[in-house]
Amino acid sequence: NKGFSYEGKAFMKTSNYLLKKVYSPSKITKKRKPLPLFVSESKLKKAFPIRESLYDVLNF
Repeated sequence: NKGFSYEGKAFMKTSNYLLKKVYSPSKITKKRKPLPLFVSESKLKKAFPIRESLYDVLNF
């Protein structure tokens, strides 16, 4: 993870957490309704104004 800034590491941790919530097995069992991807994306963009290329890598 060399070259990653503090904001970059925080962004990756937050994005991984949101992706786990969205794509968790509970989505199949319908124990809870995960957030739509566009909601997570908008929240991430508000919290972390980072290059668009990062979102392309995360397949948002």
